[in-house]
Amino acid sequence: MNLISSPDSSSSENTKPSVSKKLEDYVSSETLPIYSHSGDNAPCEKGEGDCRETEVKRALKPRHISMIALGGTIGTGLFVGIASPLSESGPVGALIAYIFIGSIVYFVTQSLGEMATFIPVTSSITVFSKRFLSPAFGVANGYMYWFNWAITYAVEIAVVGQVIQYWTDAVPLAAWIAIFWVLVTLANFFPVKFYGEVEFWVASVKVIAIVGYLIYALVIVCGGSHQGPIGFRYWRNPGPWGPGIISKDVNEGRFLGWVSSLINAAFTYQGTELVGITAGEAVNR
Repeated sequence: MNLISSPDSSSSENTKPSVSKKLEDYVSSETLPIYSHSGDNAPCEKGEGDCRETEVKRALKPRHISMIALGGTIGTGLFVGIASPLSESGPVGALIAYIFIGSIVYFVTQSLGEMATFIPVTSSITVFSKRFLSPAFGVANGYMYWFNWAITYAVEIAVVGQVIQYWTDAVPLAAWIAIFWVLVTLANFFPVKFYGEVEFWVASVKVIAIVGYLIYALVIVCGGSHQGPIGFRYWRNPGPWGPGIISKDVNEGRFLGWVSSLINAAFTYQGTELVGITAGEAVNR
């Protein structure tokens, strides 16, 4: 009796398409173009034709992208918005809230970085929602993202004027808002390399300001002012935990105060996703 030998298991495994190959086939089947890493007017890696009509200028360097993402998180949410978490949940509660939201943001940005490097499209991050979820979800995500930054832009410009009025009110608040609105708008009319340099130096000033503030606060607490060492002079019960939100149950009020601080923490981390948007304008290395 002749027995028909079964094919080798190793050869059958080799014939199975890998997960990465399936993903590449899926991406290539989409109508959105895959833009080249090579630079200006380079042919597209997938599909026919070239990218001259859609390829943007690749001039953002790694230092620009890093500072754009870092500068997006250092702003009104940290300098001004942190007052509410500190008053409601206390320093420890605010710290836990920021660590909790920061851990979520870390994994989100890592996933976004993977998609942005694998599919470097010249578009917003909402293109990934369209590709991997549905076109309707991508449209909804796009409008939500636009509304998010439209409101944030108005808030940040208004807060800048309010901060300046702390030192002088000789100029009306509306004038400061108009001045900074014109400056920010003009910065977006220049080439992307100029915009990257502006973001780099503005973010550098923010970082230097935070470091200087920490050093100044440490010196004041240790007795660098005429009032002498502060130490725990202003320590009040319940200590590092804030009073929370008014509730019949003290523990429930503290928990609700911590939950409310999550909103401010999430607002502070807004802007880290900008590193994914810059993938289409980043220099290939």
